[in-house]
Amino acid sequence: MSSPARRPPSACHVALYINQLTQSSGRHRLIDTQLCVCVPHVKSCVCCSPPLGWRSWNAWGNRVSQQNMEASIDALVAKNWTVDGQTVSLADVGYAAAGIDEGWEGCGKGVNGTQHDAQGNPVINTKFPDMAGLVKYGHDKGLKMGWYENGCACGERKAVLENYEGDVRQLHALDFDGVKLVSHLLRTVHSELTAALLTRAGGGRTAAGRSAT
Repeated sequence: MSSPARRPPSACHVALYINQLTQSSGRHRLIDTQLCVCVPHVKSCVCCSPPLGWRSWNAWGNRVSQQNMEASIDALVAKNWTVDGQTVSLADVGYAAAGIDEGWEGCGKGVNGTQHDAQGNPVINTKFPDMAGLVKYGHDKGLKMGWYENGCACGERKAVLENYEGDVRQLHALDFDGVKLVSHLLRTVHSELTAALLTRAGGGRTAAGRSAT
């Protein structure tokens, strides 16, 4: 009997890979871009309701800034909704994650007009004068904070290992809880590399005594 045909890479595979690596790293990461994940050794995807949360794109587009992100965080935790007779916030009913989408990148501010510096770290737009402080602001309000790392705004078209390493390093250094990776911009080989780097960095973070959630 011939072996069953292998399913082509898909968004489901990307989601599965990220879910696996985040569990093995000892740190839960919110994956807020996929509706389905593939189960190992099962030929179909299992679909579930998407995680609850809020991302900046539909509200702010590339006009997003630290100032309007803080205002949006405040809106998520403001108790100005009534549910079953109780005054609650969006965060109270499950929308307890805020994600910074496209627009945070310092396009052209890196090496040779790229978005990354000589060490591979992503350059942050001056609209975000204190990205670590913004993440802490969200955490202090009881929210999970997410980032977006493989956007296309800056037009980088060449895969550079140092940049992948820098992206993951900054994700952890800034204390983000989750990351958005758009599957159609992430080729299979690059998703495997990103997964390996996240796993390695996540393990180091836990070993260093940082809090795991």
